[in-house]
Amino acid sequence: MSNEASYFVKNISKDFEVVSQRLDAENVVAQNAINAELNSRREGHEHKQQLKIKMEGLMEGLRSSCLEHVAHNTQKVANLEARTFKAHSIMQKAENTLREEMICNVEGVEAAHAKTRQDLLST
Repeated sequence: MSNEASYFVKNISKDFEVVSQRLDAENVVAQNAINAELNSRREGHEHKQQLKIKMEGLMEGLRSSCLEHVAHNTQKVANLEARTFKAHSIMQKAENTLREEMICNVEGVEAAHAKTRQDLLST
C-alpha cells in the first residue's frame, strides 16, 4: 500500500472512530433527554415506546450514513492504490525503454568510435 493510501486509510479510521464516539455520546444524551422528558411529563409507556422507536430510527439513519461514507472512502482508497500501481507500472516500462535506447545509442557510438579509430590507424 502506498504511503498516501496508508495515510488516507489511517485518517478514515480515525474519522470513523471519532464519528462513532460522537454518535454514542449523542445517543446517551438523547436517551437521557428522553428519560427526563418522560419522567417529567409522566406520559406513560406508549409515549416512551414511540420516542424510543423514533430515536432508534434516527440512530440507525446516522449509522447507515456513516457506514456509507466509510464504504465510499474505502473505494476511493482502492481506486487510488490501483492508479498508483498503474502509474508505477507505466513509469517502470518507460524507464526500461529509455535504458534500452541508451544502451543501443552507446553501442552505436562505441561502434562508430571503433571504426573511426580503425580508419585513423589504417591511414
